[in-house]
Amino acid sequence: MRFGLTLRKSIYPPWKDHYIDYKKLKLLLREHETRDDSQDGSDDESPEWTDQDEETFVQELINVQLDKVNAFQVNTYKQLRDRTSDCEAKLEPLVVKDDGSHQVKDADQRRQMAESAMKDLDTITKELSELEKYSRINFTGFLKAAKKHDRKRGTRYKVRPLLQVRLSQLPFNSEDYSPLLYRLSTMYSFIHQNLGQRGSGQPTDGGPTVDTHLGQDAYTSHKFWVHMDNVLEVKTYILRRLPVLVYNPSVSTKDLQMTHKDPTITSLYFDSPKFELYNQKVAKTPGASSLRLRWTGQLRDRPEIFLEKKAMSDGDSSKEVRVRIKEKHIESFLKGEYKMEKIINRMESRDVPVSDNAEALRRDVEEIQSFIREQRLEPVLRATFTRTAFQIPGDDKLRISLDTDLALIREDSLDLERPCRDPDNWHRTDIDDREMEFPFSEIRSGEISRFPYALLEIKVRGGNLPSDPSPLDRNQFPSKNLENHPPPPSLPPSRPSGLLSFIPLTMSRYATAHRQPSSPPLPPGVRAPRTWLKDSGPVRVEAKVWLANQRTFIKWQHICVLLATLSLGLYNAASVENTIARSLAIVYTCFAIFAGGWGWWMYVTRARWIRERSGRDFDNVAGPMVVCLGLAVALVLNFWFKYNAKVWNEDEPNSPKGSATSPGNVTTQDVEGAWMLVNQAAAAAGRRGL
Repeated sequence: MRFGLTLRKSIYPPWKDHYIDYKKLKLLLREHETRDDSQDGSDDESPEWTDQDEETFVQELINVQLDKVNAFQVNTYKQLRDRTSDCEAKLEPLVVKDDGSHQVKDADQRRQMAESAMKDLDTITKELSELEKYSRINFTGFLKAAKKHDRKRGTRYKVRPLLQVRLSQLPFNSEDYSPLLYRLSTMYSFIHQNLGQRGSGQPTDGGPTVDTHLGQDAYTSHKFWVHMDNVLEVKTYILRRLPVLVYNPSVSTKDLQMTHKDPTITSLYFDSPKFELYNQKVAKTPGASSLRLRWTGQLRDRPEIFLEKKAMSDGDSSKEVRVRIKEKHIESFLKGEYKMEKIINRMESRDVPVSDNAEALRRDVEEIQSFIREQRLEPVLRATFTRTAFQIPGDDKLRISLDTDLALIREDSLDLERPCRDPDNWHRTDIDDREMEFPFSEIRSGEISRFPYALLEIKVRGGNLPSDPSPLDRNQFPSKNLENHPPPPSLPPSRPSGLLSFIPLTMSRYATAHRQPSSPPLPPGVRAPRTWLKDSGPVRVEAKVWLANQRTFIKWQHICVLLATLSLGLYNAASVENTIARSLAIVYTCFAIFAGGWGWWMYVTRARWIRERSGRDFDNVAGPMVVCLGLAVALVLNFWFKYNAKVWNEDEPNSPKGSATSPGNVTTQDVEGAWMLVNQAAAAAGRRGL
C-alpha cells in the first residue's frame, strides 16, 4: 500500500488539518518527471531541478511541515496534561479526610462526580492514544519524503541527514507518555473505589500497587505478541480496568506522577553447556524447569535480586520457587558455599509461624542448589525488557504485564578463547558497569538479538479464577479465556490469540449477572469428555429445513414445465419450412431439460449437506444465471432472425409478403396458434398445482 493512502486512512478527523501535507511535498518534488535522455530508466535528477527548487522543498519540509506537526504535538500533549490536572482537582473533594469523613456528604453527588470524572478520563485516554498514532504516522511521513527526495533529486544534496538532526532536537516522536499514564491509572483506581468496583482487598490510597509477593506461586499464563504500533493503545485499554503496578515501593506518588518511568527488568538465564534445559522447554518435556536471576533497574542502584526456579506442569501451569539474595552472595551461592544460614537462623529465633517460613526457605535453597549442581548450570543468556504491569490493589488473582524493548544478549563463556562473560564472574561487567540500555548499540551484532514486538502476558493465580464474581468481573474486563469456560464442543480446542481473548464479551449487566461460574478442577485421572452426550446421537434436523429444500425443487420443476410447454407449442405451431422457429423450440427444450436436471441435482446435493450438517453456503447462482442469460440470448436471436426475414422479403418484390410458405417466416396464424397452446399448457399446469 502506498504511504499516501496509508496516511489518509490514519487521519484522526478532528486533527485532519494538522497532519503532514504529503501531497504538497510530492508536488514540490515533481516525482513524476524523469529525464528524457535516460536510457536505463533510472530516477536520476531531471535537468529542470534547480537550486531554487531544492531550497523550496527543504524549506517546506524542515521549516513549515515539521514545525507545524511538532507545535501541534507539543500543544496537544500540554493540553492533555492540563486536563489531567483538572480531573485531579475535580476528584479532590472525594478524598476521605483523616477522621474518616467525606468532604461531600451526599453519596449520590459523590457518584455523579466520579462518573463525570470517569468520562473526562476516557476522553483524555482516547486522545492520548490518538496522539501517539499521530506522532508515529507523521514521523514516518517525514522519513518517506526525505527518502523519496534523496532517491529522485539527491544527486547533489541529501536531505535525510539534515532531517535527522532536526528531529533529534525536537521532542516530536520522542515524548515519554509513562508519567501521564501513571497519573491516569491512579485516578482510574480512585474512581473505581468510589464507585464500589473494587474487591475487599488491602486498603490503598488510590495509587498504583506495589509488587511485594514472594515465595512459591502456581499460576496459569497466556502470552501474546503485540505490534509496536499498538502498544500505547493496549496500555490505555488495560489501565481503564486495572491500575498500574509499581515495582519500587520507595517511589512516592508525587515522584511517580512526575518522573517515574516503566522499569527495566533484567533476567539472567542458566543452562548447561549442551543447553539441556532449553531443549526440554522446546520439546515441552513434562517437568521441564528453568533457572534465572532477576532484578529491576541497574545493579549500581543495588536493587533486590531474586533467584527463581520455575517448573512447568500440564498445559500452561507452572510452579515457581523464588529466593531473595544479595549481589555479594550470588557467586558463593551458585558454587554451593553460601546457604543463607544467618537468615534462616534469624527466622527460626522468632515465633512458630515464622519458623515454618524458615523451614520452607531452607528447602527452597537446597532445591535450587541441588538443581544447579546436578544440571551443571551456568549463566548463558541475558534478557532485558521494559515492563508495564497492571494489577488490582490487594488482589493478586490476576496480573497483566506488557513487555517492550526486549533484547536477548549472550552471557555464556562456552568459548574459552573468546568468552562473552568472564568465567570467574556471574554476569557481564561490561554491560552492568557501563549501565548500557536499549538498544545496546555498543554490543556486537552477533551477541544480541532485538525482538521486534511487545509481549503481553496474562497470569491467573491458581489456574482458575474463583467462582464468585471478582472485582475484575465488575470492571467489565472478563473473558472466556480467563474464566476457563470450556470451548464449544463443535470447535477444536485452541489457544487464545490476540487481544480478542480478553475483550469484554458483553457490556450489559444482565450478561454479567448470568455469567456461568468457572468449572471446578477434575479429580486426578479424570479428563473432560471431548464430545458431550447431547451431541453424540444422530443429527436431528427440523422439518422446515427439508420442506424448504423441497419447495425449491418444485419451483425448478415448474420452470421446467413452462419452458417445455413453450418449446412444444412453438415447435408444433411452426411449419415444416420454418427452420428458425423449430430451432428456437429445440433451444427452449434444452433449457427446460437443464432446469429440470439442475433442480434435481441441487435438491439431492442440499439434502446431503443437511444430513451432514455442513457449514457450506447453500446459495448457488450458476443455474439461474444460465437459464436467464440463455433465454435472453434466445429472445434476442429470435428478434434478429425475424427482422432479417422481414427485410429480405421486402427486398424481393416478386415474392408474396407474408406468405405462409416462405421459408424462415412465421405467419400471424402460426404465432397465434403457438400462444394458444402455451396458455392452455400453463392453465393445465396451474390446475395440477405445479
